[in-house]
Amino acid sequence: MVRDQLKAKATMELRQTFAIWRGRPVWTVKGDIEFLNSESAIQQCVIYVNEAQDRKYRDLM
Repeated sequence: MVRDQLKAKATMELRQTFAIWRGRPVWTVKGDIEFLNSESAIQQCVIYVNEAQDRKYRDLM
């Protein structure tokens, strides 16, 4: 599955770059999964990740 390959690569990069992630879990257990079944769904996801995902926390600062 593409998701598993992306997570494996991201985990490897995080652990190589940041010592805090070595020897400990990077991902949550049983996290939520969303399937993107159309180009429109992918576009909306990209917008969410780039513009809205952490906005509620940024707006508080």
